Amino acid sequence: DRQVLGWCKTLMGFPADAGGLLVSGTSMATLIALKVARDHCCAHASRAGGVVAAGRLCGYTSNQAHSCLSLAFDVLGMGSAQLRQVATGAESF
Repeated sequence: DRQVLGWCKTLMGFPADAGGLLVSGTSMATLIALKVARDHCCAHASRAGGVVAAGRLCGYTSNQAHSCLSLAFDVLGMGSAQLRQVATGAESF
């Protein structure tokens, strides 16, 4: 894993001390990314106090986004209804 991450850092121009994870796929990567974003947004309050301590959060995505986003909102306790879909393409004008 470390070797692959090292190659990726070099290819993408990241600093040598950058970190990363190799995960099983897009759905897992999305879940991890949203948890990191939620924890950062709430100053890690949800880690000790649960999702109630995080307050009411919402996210925005296009109506073309993968269904794993709403599932990740559900799994993280934020509620799939809190993911707002924005119309794209010809129907959005």
